[in-house]
Amino acid sequence: MGTMLGFIALVAVSSHLAPYLTRRDIFFGVTVSRNFREGPLARKISRRYAIEVSILAAAAAAIVATSPMPFVSGGMLLGLTIGASVAFAKAWSAVRPHAAVPTTIREAAIGPRDGLPGGIAGQLGPFLILFAAAAYVALNWEDVPARFPTHWNLAGKADGWTAKSIPGVFRGFAIGFVSCSMMLFTSYAVLNWTRLPRVTGQDGQQYRRVRRINLLAQLAWAYLFAILLAWTGVVMMFAEDAGELRLPLVIRIAPFALLIVGTLFIRVMRRTAVLEGPPIGDTTPDSSWILGRLYVNRADPTLFVERRMGLGYTLNLGNPWSWMVIIGFVTGIAIPLIVP
Repeated sequence: MGTMLGFIALVAVSSHLAPYLTRRDIFFGVTVSRNFREGPLARKISRRYAIEVSILAAAAAAIVATSPMPFVSGGMLLGLTIGASVAFAKAWSAVRPHAAVPTTIREAAIGPRDGLPGGIAGQLGPFLILFAAAAYVALNWEDVPARFPTHWNLAGKADGWTAKSIPGVFRGFAIGFVSCSMMLFTSYAVLNWTRLPRVTGQDGQQYRRVRRINLLAQLAWAYLFAILLAWTGVVMMFAEDAGELRLPLVIRIAPFALLIVGTLFIRVMRRTAVLEGPPIGDTTPDSSWILGRLYVNRADPTLFVERRMGLGYTLNLGNPWSWMVIIGFVTGIAIPLIVP
């Protein structure tokens, strides 16, 4: 129960902070003037949103703490996530009538681009971890047990098992290779096929720092995922007491720690950006954002755009190539899952 209450608290906090992890001229996914964002109406919308999320979180926590049925916990976490999204949509609708027209000035950088964090060696690290773990399992095939854990619940306890077979043993590593490949492709695309709102002056430097943090976070995600799969594919597979052995707390906490630290850095970078003249936003039109979260713009050739809130980038669903990326990733993940 304590673990689930912790997850509820994390969802509540992240939902509460979402509107503030943006550029200063974007509010609930809408480009606004500085006067509006700092005005009484914006404070009222923020306060109402925060109250709704708090009530939902308190109700979910109370039900989880008092219910004797374990399966209720997952439902409450899902309900909180959906409820917070509904509250956000209501706030977004309230802000939309006050949208400001961003500047139409666009800048482009001419010259060599920055390299990916860590260079080639750093980017290949997650693949080497997965390869080393897979090779260890292959070399010790005779010691692989007839049945081993392959799924764990939020409390870190094994709740799914797989029988020994080549697809079953190496499925996790295959998914890891596909996922890390997708992360590497995304980082390359962000570095080479996206544009910065500003490329000169202090704003340009800040935007480059934000992009750098996003790329570092992406690389960190790849390492975390590779380490998780390597640990579960080696330590948990060969452990005699695998049914009682739990995933280490550090592995369960690390993704949330990375998300929190990354978003805090992004928040600092965005909040210290200089605001001069009309709102800049992220130079993407508000009309192309669905609820400030999904970007669909057929007139924009960009494949990835920076998320308006929080950490990371999202696909431009109006670009036909984005659907090829989605299909390729889903297919790559599905093949190891469906192979008997």
